This record gives sequence, structure tokens and C-alpha cells, in this order.
Amino acid sequence: MADSPATPPNSPACRKCAFVFEAGMTFERCPNCGTPTQAPPEEPGRVILPRLTSLPLPGTPIGSIRKTPANATLAGFFVPPTLVGDRPPSERSDAATAPTSRPPASPLPEPGSGEDDLPAPVSTTRPFTLPRITVPPRSTVPAVIDSRDLENSAELDLPHLSEMSQITSRAVSRSDDVDVDLADIKAETRELPTQPDAPLPPPRPQLQSRRATVVLTPPTPEPGALAYAGLVGLFAALVGSFWFYYSRAQEVSLVVGSYAAKVLSDPAAIRERDERLATLFDDDSMESYLAAMAVAEQTEDPLGRAEAALRIHLRYGPDPVRAAQAKSWLSANFPRDDLRAARIRALAAIADNDPALAQRLLATGAEPGVALYRGLLALAAGNHAAAADYASEAMSLRPGDQAARWLMFATELAKDRRSTLDALRDAADRQPHRPALELLLVDALIARGRLTEARKRLEAQVREPGVSDMHQARVLVRHAQVAAASVEVSRSVYLADEAIKLAPRDPEVVHGSLRVLIGADELARAQQGLTARLREAPDDLAAQILQAELALRASNESAALKAIEKLAAETPTLIESTFLRGRLALLTGHTDAAVEHFKDAAKAEPPHIRAAVEYARLRPNGDTLSLLEDLEERRGRDPTESARADLRALALARANALVEQGRRDAAVEVLDTALARDCDDNAAQLRRGVLVVDTPRSDAGRVDLLAVHERTGGFAGLLGPLSRLYIRSGELRALEALVQPHLSDVRAPDEVVLAIARLRLAQAAVEAAESMTDQILLRSPDSWEGHLLKAKVLLERGEPGLAQGELRLSRPPQPQADVELVAGKIAERSGRLQDALPAYRRAHQLAPTLHEAGYLYGRALLLLGRAQEAVTELSAVTRATDAFPAAFVALGQAQFERGNFEEARRQLQRAVALAPGLTEAHYWLGRCEHDLQLDAEAAVSLGRAVRGAAPGTAWLPDAHLWLARAAEAHGDVATSRTAYEEFLRLAPAAAPGRREAERALARLVRAP
Repeated sequence: MADSPATPPNSPACRKCAFVFEAGMTFERCPNCGTPTQAPPEEPGRVILPRLTSLPLPGTPIGSIRKTPANATLAGFFVPPTLVGDRPPSERSDAATAPTSRPPASPLPEPGSGEDDLPAPVSTTRPFTLPRITVPPRSTVPAVIDSRDLENSAELDLPHLSEMSQITSRAVSRSDDVDVDLADIKAETRELPTQPDAPLPPPRPQLQSRRATVVLTPPTPEPGALAYAGLVGLFAALVGSFWFYYSRAQEVSLVVGSYAAKVLSDPAAIRERDERLATLFDDDSMESYLAAMAVAEQTEDPLGRAEAALRIHLRYGPDPVRAAQAKSWLSANFPRDDLRAARIRALAAIADNDPALAQRLLATGAEPGVALYRGLLALAAGNHAAAADYASEAMSLRPGDQAARWLMFATELAKDRRSTLDALRDAADRQPHRPALELLLVDALIARGRLTEARKRLEAQVREPGVSDMHQARVLVRHAQVAAASVEVSRSVYLADEAIKLAPRDPEVVHGSLRVLIGADELARAQQGLTARLREAPDDLAAQILQAELALRASNESAALKAIEKLAAETPTLIESTFLRGRLALLTGHTDAAVEHFKDAAKAEPPHIRAAVEYARLRPNGDTLSLLEDLEERRGRDPTESARADLRALALARANALVEQGRRDAAVEVLDTALARDCDDNAAQLRRGVLVVDTPRSDAGRVDLLAVHERTGGFAGLLGPLSRLYIRSGELRALEALVQPHLSDVRAPDEVVLAIARLRLAQAAVEAAESMTDQILLRSPDSWEGHLLKAKVLLERGEPGLAQGELRLSRPPQPQADVELVAGKIAERSGRLQDALPAYRRAHQLAPTLHEAGYLYGRALLLLGRAQEAVTELSAVTRATDAFPAAFVALGQAQFERGNFEEARRQLQRAVALAPGLTEAHYWLGRCEHDLQLDAEAAVSLGRAVRGAAPGTAWLPDAHLWLARAAEAHGDVATSRTAYEEFLRLAPAAAPGRREAERALARLVRAP
């Protein structure tokens, strides 16, 4: 800057390249770069945008951006736009003292500084003029729009589709459309004069709109003959389809047109219409209700349409759309003495959950429908006797009334939990087109625990046309509940999600689905749905209870406390809040406080059954048993279906408390009583089977477990004991079929994964079993069954030391026979037979039917030289089962040790018959036969033993020696010589039979 030539302050120069003009000369364009040298004259009404010299515009090259001076300020950086005509004359561009190029305060750029290459953006050097926009009046085309043809209110602002199909569009330009083109502006800028007194540039041409405006004009051409023919054909097709549809439904055979006017005035026609509607209502199917709506619409009968819509809402709903339609049809003024209108308004009150109004409206009616609606009210109020009477009355007035028949079935099921399902099942099978009967049967099956039949019936159901989404969502909730009870976790989660998607605002659907998600440990997903529900209905007490339970399940103490405090403020949920406080105290480790809360809730009125169950679990003493017995007696006086779940929970709690006290037989008696009262109690039968399966009543326990599996197809807590039972008896195919539905379930609970791991271990798939066991221990580190199975896997891999460490981590709440059995096996594999003996004995005492423990205990006694005791234990095992051929071998060996060769031979023959590949049995059988001087038989048995034995077997050298002796005694010199040679090859140098074998070989070589 210091070396550049000095220039006068107001010397004219190019505003782009700073080229200095010669004094006294006027240039229209810069001789150096060609940039116009004078800004255009200002016009009033134009907005002047200031030049931002320190900010680059979009598209400016990075290398040409000027650097902001260090002393730049915000005031000098931005200049607000001004309106031409408002500035003083001294600041206008047309003033005599105004510069023509650069302001005086701006220094000239340095030569070679790089600023010569900076393009001058037109948008910053020329004021931008917005033309005045004027909107000419527009003509509108009136259109008659029928709101009934619209799907939503947004279509009210659009031309009707039918009118749009009869108009054409014509594109014209509009003066209020502005399209700015920078290229045009730049071109105009280059032609601006350089002197203030130069003539103004020619006016800008008017910018034409590039957008087409749609103008509605009626069509001019007339339709041709083909169009008329097409319309006639379409009309004929519609008439034909109309006739085909209504010919299939004979109920809707009314004459359209003048019949409506006739019905409104002719009493006989009115009676005929009412009879037709009543006949359709008697069918109680979705198809008949839709036909009734069509009949009522044809006869212009709003009451009939309202009644049909309300019946659909109540029987195949909820259906908010039809309920709203019914309210609109009932909004008309009807005479006060119109009993039909009162009856249908009472039905609307039932749909609105207003029983008082419905009862008042039905007080004076005498029509057949009145008895049915009174019965529905009585059933909802729990007055089963009155509901049964009303159902009988309705059926006597109209014997074909299927809704009254449904009411009779529902009343019988609700008032007596011991009622049979045969009549309802027969009716549902004979009338499959009435889903109401089918769903009533499904609900009864689910309540009684017959999940297999409920699942089959739900899967066979097909959604009827016209059924609402809420109704279908409630069906899906039943599907999800059955799947959850059957331990099909992933399937239950999927069905619950689908139900919520169909009916996200139905409380019954949302509550049922959320309980399924919470039970499946999908806590995040359940919290999302619960938050949405509470946002929509903050006063929903059931949702608030779910919020507390979800927080407790997630161990969120603060959220649980907040939800419980909110519940405690409401009277209906006061007892429930007490129970939840107990669960919160238990979560925080305050067991005594939890016991007090549970006790208070259990002794409240009405008593809280779940609190009583938790109280019995924490304090299984005599006082608790007395409380449970008292509650069970009180609830047992109630014969209705509502008492079933409470009685089942109380009986199971009593049995568990007795087991905790060591009174197993008393617990079995309690369960026997419970099953005599309710033969479908899956939990009681499962618990009884588990308690007796390891006792002398093991066959009865097996029957119980299989009965629960047959009735449910899968039940929580069943897969563990049943899989162990199948493993003990060697029924691997049955176990494979049992776990087959759960093999691909990624959300399968621990008991299912453990059952699959047991199966894989029994199938010698050690790696697969270990992988599943590690999966269990990863998500449940305190699983004693997981550690036990891990110890079994390590023992199978030949690592007894690591197996011992895993077994120490297996701490079941009560002594388990399987734990003692594995402990004995580990001790025996480690060479500590004396330690294995007491472990086997404890396992056999804990589970007398665990025959593997009895066999191992008897064999350990035999190895320790206690043959007589071994005979006693092994005889008990062989009399009980044939599943352990090795037990017959050990028993034969024990009898052989005691000198009972005949009995030993008989037991060993049984072992060979059960397991022909058991080489040890052939060896000991040959020994017995040789001692009985049956040398030919002994040679055959010993020959099978040496041929089938694996190399390195401990008794293989001795088998060759005894084979040589038996063959020599039998006269088979070649076999004897070969056997002696094999014995000398295999036997150690200090073997006691080597000298005998050498002498025998020398003798046999000399033999002819």
C-alpha cells in the first residue's frame, strides 16, 4: 500500500478493478474490465440493498474472498436497507457531490493484491426493485359439494371430484406472478450510463409468468354415441350386480321406491317392516345386522338403522363409527309414547355404559327386545338370576333369538363355575358363522386353562366382513394371552403389537397388550404404549396400576413410588396401592415392612388375594396358613366364575407354604382337594406332579405332568420337570417334540433354553449345550440350574475340576437330587470314591425314583467291596426299570462276587438282551459260564467281549486269558493259542497270568 501511487480522494476509478480514469474524461464502461461505471438512477418506492463487501456470496470462489479487516466493526459491517425517496438529498446517488464509483472512505486496493479478480456480484452493486404486485379480481366457479361423499373435512376446500372430471384447464399468464432472472438483471446492468445526466435506460420488459394457472371452464364438446353407450352399459352392470347381491340374501327383498312412503303411513307395512327387522336381529350375525341396516335405510327408518348399528357396536364391536351414526339417527324428535324409540335409546345407554338411564327407559316396555336388553343389563350388573330369567323370557317370546340364547349361555357360565361347556361347544360347532358364540366359548376355555382348544378355535376364526378393527384387536389380544400362557413369548409379543396397532385407543386392548409385553420383559416397548395411554387418559386407574407394576418390574424405585402415591389418593385403588407398597419395600430390601403391607392388604375388605399370596411366601408359618384357609373358605362360598382365579391362587399358596415347612404330604392333600374342586387347575396339577414325581407315586406325577401338557400345549413351569422326566427315561424323541415350537424363539425363557440344552447334552451335542448354558448364565447369573448344567457339560468334556467349581455356584433354595448326583459323579471321576458314595446316597434319598443315583450308589458299594449291600441297592433298581442295563451288569457282578453264579448269569443275560453292544456284560457272562463249566458258551461270550471291546479297556487282557482257558477246555486249540498270545501282548510284565500263558503256549505248540 505504501508503494502505490497516491490518488486524489474523489478521483474516478472502476468500482471493480480500481482502474484510475484519466482526469476530465468520462467512460461509460471501464477500459480495463468493461464494468459499467455508474449506478442506475434511483426511483421512489425501490428498496436499496446495501453492499456487503466483507461477506462472500454463494458461488464466490474461495480464493477470491476478501479478508475482513482487523478493525472492522459490526456497525460498518452491515447497513440496513433503505427506501429510495426517504433519504436526504445529500445521500442520494443523483446528488452533485455523489461519487460515481467507490466511496471516499474506501482505500484503493493494492496492485497485485488479488482483489482485482474478485467478481462484482450484481445483487450487491445494483439496487433491486420489487415491482408492485396487484391482484386482479378473480371469478370463482360455484360447486355444490355433498359432505357425505368426503372422506375427511380437508376435502371440503377442494372442487368435487365429479365436477373436476367435467372441466378442462387453460394456461394463461398472470400479472401477479413474478419470476426474477439474475442473468437479465446483469444484462441490463451492463447497459447503464456512466453519467448522472445521461438518459435513463429503456424500461424493463414485463416479466411473464412461467407457471400455468388453471382456469375452470365448462367443456364445449358434446359426448359422442360411444360415451352414451358406455354409460348405458355401466348402468346395466350396476343393476345386474345389485340384483345378484340381493338375490343371495332373501331377508332383504323389500321393494324400493314407493314402499318407503307406504311404510310411513300404513300400519300393516310398519308391522311387516318391524317383523323383518326382528327376524334379522334374531339371527345375531354380522351379515344379518348389515342386512337389517339396508332394510331400515330402504324404508327410511332411522330407528331401525340405529338399532342395527348399536347391535353391531355391542355384539361385534366396539365400533365407534356405527355408534356415532346411531346417535345421529337417534337425535331426531320422536313422540314420548314411542316405546320403540325408548327401547333403542336404552340400547344406546347400554353402549354408553349408563345403566341407570337404560333401566329407566326399559321400565315400561313390553316388546321382545326389551327382555333381551334387560338381561344384558342384569348380566353386566352381576345379577345372574335376573339375567337368566330375562333370557328365558326373550327366548319364549322369540324362540329363534340367537342373542337371547347367547345371553343364556353367558349367564350359565358366569353364575356357576362348575357348569359344563358341552352345550356351548356343540352350539358353536353347529353355527360357525356366529363369532359371538365362538368368542364366548374361547373366553371360557381360557379362564379354565384349556389353552390347546382355545388356540385351535382362535386360529380357525376368520374376520367377518364389517367387523370393526377394535373387535379384531380384542381377538388378537386373546391370541396373545394364550401364547403368553403357553410360553410362546415372541408370538405373544407380536400379537400384542398387532392388537395395539389396530386399536391404539381401546382401553381393553391397550391394557391386555401391555400386560403381555410386561410379562415378556419388553419393558421399553410397554413404557412407550403406557405413556401414550396416560397422555390420552390421565385418569385411567388401570393404566396407573400398570405404570406402578412396570416401574417395579424395571426396578425403578422413584417412578414406582410416584405412581403408588398417585394411586393412594384414589379410593378405588387404595388397597391396590397398599399391595404395591409392599412390593416396593421388598424391592428396596425392607422385608419386614413388605410383610406388614401385604398383611394389611390381605386382611382388608375385600381382601387382596395377591397380597395374601405374597405374605404366605415371605412368612410360611401357622398364622399364614390360617389366614389362607379362612380366605379360601370365604371365597369358596361364591359359586360364580369370578372366584375361580382367587381359589386357584390360594390353594397353590397353601401348598407352597406347607412345602416350605417340610410337610410335603399335607401339601399334596391340599392340591388333591383343589383338583377335586377344579379339575382344570393347571398350576395345582403341575405342582402336585412335581412334588410326587420323585416319590413312590412317580407314575402319578408323570400322569399329572402329561395331563397339563395335553391340556395347555405348554405352560409356565412345565417344561423344566417334564424335560428332566424325559431325560431320565430316555425319551429323547418326546422331548424333541416338546421343545420344537420354541427352538426359534429368541425370547424363550430360561426354563425353555435349559430344556433344549438338556436335550442337546443327552444327544452328545456338547458344544450346543454349552452355548445355551452360557447364554443362560449371561442373562441370569444366579440361575442354579444354569450352573448345574454347566457343571454337567464340563464333566462330559472331562474337566472334573472346573465342573466342581461350577457346582459350588449352584445353590438351589432346597436340596436337589440332581445337584447331589453331579457331585457324586465329579468325586468318582476325580478318584474319590469314598466322597462319591454319600453324594449318591443323598441323591437317592431325595429322589427315590432317580434310578441313576440308585445304580451309581450300588456300583460304588460294589467297587468298595460291599457286595451284599450292592446286591440290595441294585436289585431295587433292576426291579423298577430296564432303563439302565449297566445296573444288571453290576448286579450280576455282585452276585458273582458272592458266588451266586446262576443268579449272576441270569442278570447278565438280561443285560445282554437289553444292550447287545455292552461288551462288559459279555465278559462277565463268559466268566460265569466258565465257572459253571459251560466252556463252549463261555468261549462264545468271551469272544464277543474281546471283539467288541475298545483298545485300552481295563479288563481286555483278562478277557483274552479267560477266552484262552475256555477255548482250550473246549478243545479249540487255535483260538486258545491266539488268545494266549494276545494276553501276553497286552498284559503288563508283572501280570500274574503271564507264566501260566507262557506254559500253555509251549504246551499248545507241542500239541499235534
